[in-house]
Amino acid sequence: MQKKSLTDLTIPRLPPGYHWDATLSAFGIRVGKTSRTFVYVRSGKRTTLGRYPEISLKAARKKAAAIFAGLTDEVSPEISTITEDAVQIYLSAHQGRKRTVSEYERVLISYLVRALGRTPLQDIKTSQITAITDRLADTPAEQNHVHRIHSAFFSWAYRRRIISHNPMRDLPLPSRPRIRTRVLTDHELSSIYRAAQDIGCPFGFIVLICIHTGMRRTEAASLKWSYITHDTICLPPEVTKNNTPLTIPNLINENLALIPRRGELLFPSSVGRLFNSWGKAKERLDLLSDTTDWCLHDLRRTFSTIHARIGTPPHVTEAILNHKTGVRSPLQRIYDQHDYLPQMRSALENYERFLRQLLENV
Repeated sequence: MQKKSLTDLTIPRLPPGYHWDATLSAFGIRVGKTSRTFVYVRSGKRTTLGRYPEISLKAARKKAAAIFAGLTDEVSPEISTITEDAVQIYLSAHQGRKRTVSEYERVLISYLVRALGRTPLQDIKTSQITAITDRLADTPAEQNHVHRIHSAFFSWAYRRRIISHNPMRDLPLPSRPRIRTRVLTDHELSSIYRAAQDIGCPFGFIVLICIHTGMRRTEAASLKWSYITHDTICLPPEVTKNNTPLTIPNLINENLALIPRRGELLFPSSVGRLFNSWGKAKERLDLLSDTTDWCLHDLRRTFSTIHARIGTPPHVTEAILNHKTGVRSPLQRIYDQHDYLPQMRSALENYERFLRQLLENV
C-alpha cells in the first residue's frame, strides 16, 4: 500500500483512486470523478469519515484517530461493503506476496469488479458469480482459475465479517480439471524459439527464458536485475509458486544482455508494473510459429522431458524446476541440504548444447 503525505495542497491534485496517509496508518482518501471522501480501514471494514472539503483534513484525521483508539465505531455500509472497495482492501492486505497479488488483481478487476463493482458485496448472489464463470466455458483452465480466486476472496470477506454469508460456499469447480500432458516436438520447439526471437522484448524474451531455464511464465516475468549475477539467477520465495527460493546457474547472459534496462524489472509494463499482456502476445506467437493447441507451461514440461532424453538425473531436473515433491522423499529433503549447483550447471550445459544442435538442424 503506497503512502504519501496528505495535505490541503496535495489533496485537490490527487488522481482518481485510493491514497493512503503516511502520517496515520490506515487513513486515506478515495478520489472519485466528482468527490473526495476520507476513509479509514479497520479489521477489513472501510469507514467513511466525510467528504472533502465539507470535512477538513485535520478533522478527518481526528475522527480516524478516535476510531483507532476505540472511542467511536461508526461504519458506513455504503462505503465499506461496495465490491470494488472490498477488492482493494483484500489486495492491500496481501501486498507481501507480489506475484500472487498481481494475478489476483488481474482476475478480480477484470471479472468481478467489471461486472459487479458497484454492487454491495453482501448482496451478491451465487447466480451472479456463476454467470461470470459460465462465460468462460470455452477456456476451462481460466474458468477454474477465476473460480478459485473468487472463492478465496469471498472466503476472506466472510472470515473478516464483511459479509454474513459466503455465496461460493460448497460451489464446485465449473470445469473438471484436465491434466495436461502436451510435450512440444523438436520442430514445434524450434519454431516457437525462432518466433520468440522475432517478437523480441518483452514477451519474446520471457518465452526464451522459459525455454532456457524451465521457469514458470510468472517467474520469468517477475525477474529483477538484482536477482541476477554473472553466475546465478536467484528467485526469492515471494516470486516462486511454492514460496521456496530457487537458485540456478546462469547460462543465459548473452540473452540477458539484449534486454534494455528500464528499471529494476526486466520486463516492466507501460506503467512500470509486472508484464501481464499474455493473451494477444501468445496469439501472435502462435501465428508466427505456426504452432497451436499449446500453452506456455508446456515449455516447462518439454524442458523436463528433454532433460530425461539427454540423461539428466531426475533429482537434478527437479532441483532446476524447484519441485517440492518427486524422487526425493520429504525426509531426504530435510537431511540433504546440498544445493546441487554443480550438477545443475552440468545439466544446463548439456541442455544448451542440445538447443544449439536443435536450432541448427531443425
